[in-house]
Amino acid sequence: MKLRFLLPVLLISTLISALLVLSVVFPGFFKPGEHNNIEIMSFHADFLPVSHAIPDSFSEKHNHINTLPAALIAKDRFYPSAYTSYIDTDKVLKVSADHLNLKKYSEAADNISKNGNLKNAFHLFIYSLSAFLGGNGDKIISENFDLRLKFPALKEYLVWLSAQAHMVRNDFTKAMTFLSILEKTFFNKDVPFMKLKILKAENKKDDYIKTAVDLFKNYKGNKRDLSQIYFQTGVFYLKDGKKNQALKMFLLVWAHNPGTESSVEASKKIKSITGKAPLASADCSVKIKRAEILNSRRLFKKVLLTLTSSAGCSRYEKCQFNWYKGRALFYTKKKNESVSYLRNASTQCAGKSFYSELHVKSMYLAAKALQAGGKQALAATFFRRVYNEYPRHSYADDALLREAQIRRKQGNTALATKLEKTLQKRFPAGDRSTDAVFNSALKLIIGKDYSKAVKLLESARNSMSLKASLLEKGRIMYWTAYASEKAGDAKNADALYRQTVVLSPVSWYAHAALKSLNRLKKGDGDLLLAKLLKTSTPTQYPWVSLKSELFKRPSFFAFVELSRFGLIDQGMELLKKDGLNLYGHKTDSGKDFLRAIAWISWRNRRFSIPFRITGKILRDHSKSWPSGNSVTLWKMAHPLLHLDIIKKWSSSRNIDWVVLSGLIREESAFNRYVRSSAGARGLTQIMPATGKYIAKKLKIKYTSSDILEDPETSCNMTTWYLEYLKKLFKNNMYHVIAAYNAGEGKMKKFLKKQTVTDQEMLVELIDYEETRNYVKHVLSSAFAYNLLYGNGKLLNFY
Repeated sequence: MKLRFLLPVLLISTLISALLVLSVVFPGFFKPGEHNNIEIMSFHADFLPVSHAIPDSFSEKHNHINTLPAALIAKDRFYPSAYTSYIDTDKVLKVSADHLNLKKYSEAADNISKNGNLKNAFHLFIYSLSAFLGGNGDKIISENFDLRLKFPALKEYLVWLSAQAHMVRNDFTKAMTFLSILEKTFFNKDVPFMKLKILKAENKKDDYIKTAVDLFKNYKGNKRDLSQIYFQTGVFYLKDGKKNQALKMFLLVWAHNPGTESSVEASKKIKSITGKAPLASADCSVKIKRAEILNSRRLFKKVLLTLTSSAGCSRYEKCQFNWYKGRALFYTKKKNESVSYLRNASTQCAGKSFYSELHVKSMYLAAKALQAGGKQALAATFFRRVYNEYPRHSYADDALLREAQIRRKQGNTALATKLEKTLQKRFPAGDRSTDAVFNSALKLIIGKDYSKAVKLLESARNSMSLKASLLEKGRIMYWTAYASEKAGDAKNADALYRQTVVLSPVSWYAHAALKSLNRLKKGDGDLLLAKLLKTSTPTQYPWVSLKSELFKRPSFFAFVELSRFGLIDQGMELLKKDGLNLYGHKTDSGKDFLRAIAWISWRNRRFSIPFRITGKILRDHSKSWPSGNSVTLWKMAHPLLHLDIIKKWSSSRNIDWVVLSGLIREESAFNRYVRSSAGARGLTQIMPATGKYIAKKLKIKYTSSDILEDPETSCNMTTWYLEYLKKLFKNNMYHVIAAYNAGEGKMKKFLKKQTVTDQEMLVELIDYEETRNYVKHVLSSAFAYNLLYGNGKLLNFY
């Protein structure tokens, strides 16, 4: 009997408690007439993380209206081509989205308030978001519930924004309430960081330290992300008089964040505690961690300043110490000096599987250093150790090839040939196996032993991997055709040139093969090209399979929704928060996911994303020539921005604009803000010193290297330099592009010692692999730009 009365009481008290919580989180929630009973009932489901409501599989049985736009889903297919953008037909929304992307938050909000309609859900969302990002979080808080009902795919994102808004208002209790909702969502990794910010703001020292220590133990992300937490924990330890613990924290900041403001501040704290500079206070493990990070950024001189002494290091710490120091010396052109460190590393890293990677890398780099220093026999011994001790390592085939090259230079042709055969037998599908055969074949062609060269190249073609790159396929096919032509077999040469064109679409080799077909029979190459460009080639687009589990992730729904607002950067950020490495999903189902991301990014004119995905990872475009449905795929892989500027400066200096476009694609993928590890900047990656020199020649005011990021300046300077190189190398674009990459001095020196006159063969003989491939990539891209956006014909490179 008591239980019968007790249950209603418990239910009523529970309901009252829930209502109180709701009234705290949403102060205006219970205003009369604003929400009907259905909305109140839906609130509880709305508060659940999106992941709790995701269907087990995609099919017609499920309604996706609350996850993705209905037009994008049909059965088990996702139709990126049906992707629609809210801003396509709404000028007010588009202007505000553009302001938001440029971080002009007040302008974005003002544009909506003056020209828009705040009863329109789309306008309200952009207005609330821009107001929040501009420092006024009240709008996000007040509109949170309505927005979450109207944009369910963004519910977690809106809760996250609300938590931040409450925190900015110092309403920490409500901020913590919202954070607790996010603990089982893809924001869960960010929750402890914000909680620590709140604890710091509330000066809850003990709670902060306890939470921070738990985070240190469990955090699996990049340790650099913990920088501010290490620092603040150190500050709190210092307040408690725990100097040793504080010093440890500040040293971690110094080690993990070299060159940053936090590192500078940590250095000051370290000096105040010990009276010494951080380097003098750091133990071996801390120095190595700092060196590792500097090494990853290719700041080799700073690595050398960090690794001054290995005193106090354990054996395996010395293994790392010597590896990073040896590598830094090698890449600062102190190769002879690097050898002893690299050899020590190879000895100290041996015997423990955890360090086997450093063991093989240090042996291989030591061998390269010895080879560069003229100690060929010792280098060969080290290369042999690499492929004997680590036969399955990615360096094994490289090491075999390098020993073969050394033996051939030593005049030991028999041993070199034996090693090349071993390479082909052990690694039949490897790129270095093809290199070994090709190098031998090229020597036969130069020696005019064409029949033997054909046989050797045909054996390489038969053993080539199906996954071989366009250039790798093209290289073998083209030179087999060339050798056949020289051997007098015109019929076989014609067939092989045509195969080169088909198997290596829009590549440097395809271009050379089409030119050769024109040579064998006037106009044949032009006719074949025209035919290829008219042939419709069906592709997987415009749909991709939804079998990938990645499509079920709530962050993907949020990405699609934000991108429809034109806010693709924010969408990409949410994918990252969900742990999705966009360039790491290479399984078949992961590829479908990447295709969807690439397509949506393309529709948003964010060309760097589809370029990276389609052009560098998936390479879907490379399966056919750009015709029919595949034209869009080729355009996704070949972005083209600042066309007016490119054409303006190209025409003024008599440079083909497609060549400049190809150069920009290879240098920066049209991202003018990208910087190389060496410090090159802008669309064409000009080094600051070079920029300063050219600016003086052109009488451009060089205030700072920031001007190199200006597309107008970049194209002006680069076309001036290309025009200079054209005069120097008699209009031969092969030589010009090679000199742009390697330097005019090296190119002059290379050409001076050559007796070969065939221009394609001269490219193959360039000493530097990077430059050799650079020429092929730039001119392949130039050919693609001419087919996609130019006159659709062959180019004259010399």
